[in-house]
Amino acid sequence: MRPMRPIVAAQMVREYVYVFGAVCPQDGHHDSLVLPLANTEAMSVFLKEVGQRHPDEYIVMFMDQAGWHKAKGLRIPSNIELALRVS
Repeated sequence: MRPMRPIVAAQMVREYVYVFGAVCPQDGHHDSLVLPLANTEAMSVFLKEVGQRHPDEYIVMFMDQAGWHKAKGLRIPSNIELALRVS
């Protein structure tokens, strides 16, 4: 039997969005942003937003070793400290 290729009217295209989120373990408050990319610039936007939402708080964010979590170009607001998980 000869192989057959399916006939399709259009190619399926997938588009992605990325959710950046943080949760306070003390009270369960959640901050999140949906952004089109997961990179240093998007992470900087998320950190700026969280810092602005909580201007009178000092925030320690625990993160994994994703490249955009530890990039040299990452802009970190003065009221946020990043704690990177070392594996």
